[in-house]
Amino acid sequence: MRARQLVLSALLLAVVVAVATDVPAAALNEGLQPLDLAARFPAASFDPAVPTIAAVTGVEPAARPLRPDEVVRYFEALAAASPRATLVEFGRTYEGRPLVYLAVSEPEVVADLEGFRAAHVARLDPRRGGTPAAADLSAARAVAWLAYGIHGDELSSTDAAAVVAYRLVAGTDAAATDLRGKLLVLIDPCENPDGRTRYLAQVTSFAHRRAQADLDDLAHRAVWPWGRGNHYLFDMNRDWITMQLPESARSREVARWVPQLLVDSHEMGANSTYLFPPPRHPFNPFLPANAVKWEGRFSGAQARALDARGYPYFNGEWNEEFFPGYGSSWAAYHGAIGVLYEMSRTTGTHARKRDGTLRTFAQAVDHQVTSSLANLASLAANAPEILADQIAARARGGRGRSGAKVGAWVFPPDPRRPGRLPAFARLLTDQGIEVEVLGGDGARRASLVDARSGESPDLDLPPGTLLVDTAQPSGHLVRALLDPHVPMNAEFFREEREYLEKEKGSRLYDTTAWSLPLLRGIPAYWGAQRPSGPWQAWQAPEPAAAPTPIAGALYYVLDGDPDATPAVLAHLLQHDVTVRVAEEPFAVGGRAFGRGAVLVQREGNRADLDAALAACAAATGTDFLAVGTADVDEGADL
Repeated sequence: MRARQLVLSALLLAVVVAVATDVPAAALNEGLQPLDLAARFPAASFDPAVPTIAAVTGVEPAARPLRPDEVVRYFEALAAASPRATLVEFGRTYEGRPLVYLAVSEPEVVADLEGFRAAHVARLDPRRGGTPAAADLSAARAVAWLAYGIHGDELSSTDAAAVVAYRLVAGTDAAATDLRGKLLVLIDPCENPDGRTRYLAQVTSFAHRRAQADLDDLAHRAVWPWGRGNHYLFDMNRDWITMQLPESARSREVARWVPQLLVDSHEMGANSTYLFPPPRHPFNPFLPANAVKWEGRFSGAQARALDARGYPYFNGEWNEEFFPGYGSSWAAYHGAIGVLYEMSRTTGTHARKRDGTLRTFAQAVDHQVTSSLANLASLAANAPEILADQIAARARGGRGRSGAKVGAWVFPPDPRRPGRLPAFARLLTDQGIEVEVLGGDGARRASLVDARSGESPDLDLPPGTLLVDTAQPSGHLVRALLDPHVPMNAEFFREEREYLEKEKGSRLYDTTAWSLPLLRGIPAYWGAQRPSGPWQAWQAPEPAAAPTPIAGALYYVLDGDPDATPAVLAHLLQHDVTVRVAEEPFAVGGRAFGRGAVLVQREGNRADLDAALAACAAATGTDFLAVGTADVDEGADL
């Protein structure tokens, strides 16, 4: 019976797709009204030399969801038309789509973007200029990073990004001029272009000639794998602190800019309304105090802007502020004001809720536009005080709140897994965390505690040991990411227990354990003071020397490094190379190999084995040991 149901479902799906895709694209979803920008901004004036969204893409604002390539094309047109904007590409997705942000400000700032960034970051380092008062920062420009659409099936945010970009770049009225005069705005319009492209292809296939508001229709539901994740279906909103995906290069970019505001724009269930901060407990104890202070002020101004548009909203209910791995949360540990938007979805058309309310895509886009502009206005109006508060928060670092006994983290190298420590250091530095490395002959420990066992072992620190001092501008992030235990307060525990006992479910929204050294399998110790020793700033190692030339050997052997071997095996197997694995240790050519060592034998392998191994060595940084005999020094013969 189950198999028959699956077959019938597949046939129905095929019929629906065939019918839907037979309708010309121009004739789909008739009856929807775009967002009228003249009516939306009645007091605004716009530079006619700056192209509109429709002029470049042929799509009126919010008439339908823009494709990622259309958004990039529009942002390229804005940058080409105006000295007030420039487009920066910072990466590519697995499918080769560009990851970009549009920098918008006055022409003199845009013309020297890197010079402005360097001065801005230096100003925010309290070790260079102390902790100035707001009055001393009256001429300083604040930075906002507006991030839209990390989940590809949450459509309205990316279209809002295009509207906000046009308003900021083309606006010639006092409101737009004031924002450009006090801010640099970095607009990240489509955080997940691969997922958005996949989802738009689905909902277009299921679309009707006239837009369907029924939430049970396939035009609203779509099918697995939807578009939430990237090409490999990973949820990138859980990758801000682990940075395993090409799209997560934005963590590095945000850390380079140290913005004062980060907007994180999403969608949620269609039967809800609109959510934004402040959140509810539990709160992470390492969250800087300035984030809480400004969250309330920004929320109030945002609420008033939405009231003026007649839109309902809520806050303080389901989203909590404990896990540091979301965009708006992660940025707060740098001292930024993180603002989350969650708009009820319309799937790019319109949706009728259970209560009978009809929500249109244009209204959904307008919620995000209204909120973004309200947040920017709040930042511009309070920039000196916000900058002063952020600098003061970064001066306190990780020793200002909740458990100053952790003064430094120490990570000795693990000779069994030599590649882990450099990768770990790069992960931290990419997020704006300062890492030091021990030189000379090493050092004796001070008073360190093993992060796993809680014991205080007697160990020396060898050269190459890493140090992360919590007394640094990113100290709040250091504590939030590295500590193996992040406590919750007793009030929340009482509420959590009550919810569970009454079978109402957990109040926790996401994971409660994420310590990066434990996650990465790194030996980790902490102490109240940093150990003495010749510490210096860690630098990424130079690229490895060219692998040993591969030519004509009977056997090639690779040590079974548990971190490096899987990538090598995957490459070899994908290229039809027959591989053997050692079940017992052996020694050959003056080197010892353990269980798991990889052996490639010429006999029985592809004719061009040397070329295949050379390509693998180049792709994975692997150096195979060439062996000309099966006679080993110890262990089983090859």
